[in-house]
Amino acid sequence: DLRTVLHTYPSLRIGSGTASGANRAQRLAQAALQDAQPRLLGPEPSAPAGQALLIIESPPTIELYMDELAAITEHIREILGATTEIMFGLQHQPTLAADLQLHVLLSYGAPLT
Repeated sequence: DLRTVLHTYPSLRIGSGTASGANRAQRLAQAALQDAQPRLLGPEPSAPAGQALLIIESPPTIELYMDELAAITEHIREILGATTEIMFGLQHQPTLAADLQLHVLLSYGAPLT
């Protein structure tokens, strides 16, 4: 259960972004991480993110390709660090105006016991 894993971290960042058109995966990852930067819950992190939860949404008529999923996770891992554990989920959102939307939840610090 993701709530059990993520609630044990002392700091969280949360953000989202949308993208359509050419190179949408790269722009999507950049937008979500940029949006998460000022949205910190808890103390300022002193270490890279331990975990990243990604929720990727698209309209039912738009497909997320495997190379796009790889581009999103690779960009996030490049920015956050190679040791960051990435979990993701995909879902359709019928009312979404853009091709893709990404929500990120980043956890920082040693897990609290």
